[in-house]
Amino acid sequence: MLKKILFLICFFILSKTYTKTIQSPTEADSLDKLILLTPKDTKAIQNWMILAEYYFDKNLLKSKQYAGKSFQLSKNLQNTKGKANALYHLAKVERTSGKLNTALNHIQQSEKYFKKNNNKLFIGKTTSEQGNIYAAMGNLVKAFEYYQESIEIFESLAYEIGIASSYSDLGNTHFYLKNNQTAIRYFKKAIVIFEKEKDFKSVAQLYNRVSNVYRNLGEFEKSLEYNYYALMIQEKIRDKSGIAQSNCNIAKTNIYKENLSSSKGYIDYSIKLFNEIGDQLGLTNALLISAEIDVLMGNYATAREILDNCVEVAQNSGALKELTQAYQMLANVYELKGNHEKAYENLKAFTVLKDSLYSEEKTKIFSEMEVKYRTKTKEKELLEQKIKNKQKTSQILLAVSIFSMFAISFIIVIILMNKRNKERKEANKKLELTNELIKRKNKEVIDSIEYAKRIQDAVLTPQKYFKHMFKDHFLFYQPKDIVSGDFYWAYQCPITNKSFWVVADCTGHGVPGALMSVIGSIMLNEIVVVGKIHEPDKIIKKLSTFLKKYINTSDNISRDGIELSLFVLNKDNGKLRYCGANGKALIIKNTGELIDLKSSSLPVGYDPFDREYEDYDVMEIDVQANDWLIAFTDGYPDQLGFEFRKKYKIGLLKNNLSLWVHNNSSVIEENLKQSMQQWMGNTEQVDDMLVFGAKL
Repeated sequence: MLKKILFLICFFILSKTYTKTIQSPTEADSLDKLILLTPKDTKAIQNWMILAEYYFDKNLLKSKQYAGKSFQLSKNLQNTKGKANALYHLAKVERTSGKLNTALNHIQQSEKYFKKNNNKLFIGKTTSEQGNIYAAMGNLVKAFEYYQESIEIFESLAYEIGIASSYSDLGNTHFYLKNNQTAIRYFKKAIVIFEKEKDFKSVAQLYNRVSNVYRNLGEFEKSLEYNYYALMIQEKIRDKSGIAQSNCNIAKTNIYKENLSSSKGYIDYSIKLFNEIGDQLGLTNALLISAEIDVLMGNYATAREILDNCVEVAQNSGALKELTQAYQMLANVYELKGNHEKAYENLKAFTVLKDSLYSEEKTKIFSEMEVKYRTKTKEKELLEQKIKNKQKTSQILLAVSIFSMFAISFIIVIILMNKRNKERKEANKKLELTNELIKRKNKEVIDSIEYAKRIQDAVLTPQKYFKHMFKDHFLFYQPKDIVSGDFYWAYQCPITNKSFWVVADCTGHGVPGALMSVIGSIMLNEIVVVGKIHEPDKIIKKLSTFLKKYINTSDNISRDGIELSLFVLNKDNGKLRYCGANGKALIIKNTGELIDLKSSSLPVGYDPFDREYEDYDVMEIDVQANDWLIAFTDGYPDQLGFEFRKKYKIGLLKNNLSLWVHNNSSVIEENLKQSMQQWMGNTEQVDDMLVFGAKL
């Protein structure tokens, strides 16, 4: 669990610096218009392919159109490389669209061009894609052959991403044959490479495949855990196709958990996305799951309509695996309705297809191929190990020779040295080494904390985001150390026009507190943005449940908790809903009236008195324009003063804020800073400080 959280933290940081060629539909439209105004040359071929790649997981029809334009221009200019690239992309589009025979034709043409130019990298890619097409056709033996061949090509080029992709595809092939442990073995090999190469899209796809295996094994919670990890990444990188697949998988697992209403919501959204993209193969799987839900809910007529649609799509696309499942489900539906003639007709169609896909002979061939592949791989590993051992022996002999020469020289020098000089030099050397070690360790500690700060800054809500949410705002944020246990978070829902923001204080400060703040921010995104839980008390309760389950476990001595203030503002009707967990917040009305917002005394997560609330209290207040909503953590009012060694106190802070809010935000921030500096003098800061205000 912790390993996955740390990986996701790294992902969120790196994704801020990761940029694609095109990042938005506006940029895509601009590039399209630019191509029309520029000469039709090699640059235009490349630009059309950039657009084709951009739309691949968003709109397959557009992706196909741009790849087609690139192919036609390449053909006119007799650009072999351009034709090969366009055909390779068209094959991927056609496979996803369910036109498998056309896809196979395109990929074979592309492979010819690449072989003509001896482009080994793309020969490997076209070989791998042929494996994908045959797998979609249900010819797993053929798919397995191409995946093995692609691995050999990629290994000869040391192309790690290609090797990992083929491992992933091999694992998926074993999953279809219910060889779950073999599938997991290939997935583990692939995931190590994808995470090392920072290929986040492939990591998310692989998490989905791993979830399928754990669902087969009956480990439903673990299956959903991998789906949610995948969905977080896909939402961040806007992978529409991946989001559709994750929702599809979550729906399937919820069927096994007998949570049919939730499953229906996920699968309807998945079908909507697959239709928008034009992904026919994904659509057939989603339709099968939707029909299964309706059967379990007793909606047999609806299930039959969905399955008839699924059969039509699967027949048109040549997706035999899905067609087989559709016939089997139709037979069951007709049997349940008492139409035995139709049930027999569909059962017969199912049996014919099943025998052609999963005959004992094919299973035996597939097993023999797997054994041969593993034997060949083992022989290769043994040969490589033998070469390494030989090289290692040579290195050891060389090292022994050098060491022997050095030892003899050193002995001669020692004999010639004066004993007193020897002691002095050895002492100086030890002192220098000790000083160097101390410097290096200090630098490593500082570097680690500075890196932790970059992680925390990357997760905190950007200042420019608040400017879009509020008329004005101020933020005083002063960690005790380099990193802070205090954090702030915000989200503007585009659908409900509701604003959410949080001011929070985690247990401790420094690196431990910062790690808790990062986990808190990620979980708020998971609960509010992904999970769409918008009731303030339910948000806090969900967060508390997570911390108790995964952070403060029964076998863990950790006592980690969060004190927070949560605001939910409906901008349409001016209603504010506030919920606090030992938080500190207030409203300063445009008339000057100051209203304290009451919080529940129980923090989120661990409570030192082992109390539990069924519900957190929610305040609902009417707010007007120019009202200030302010929240703060303990650090500012608890700071000790220089002269009297007393706390600043909440009362003084409230009084000063009442006087300062008539100024603009930059003046308020400066007043907070100057007031605290004068109070502290040269006294050490005792805790992290955070004061945040939003003007409506």
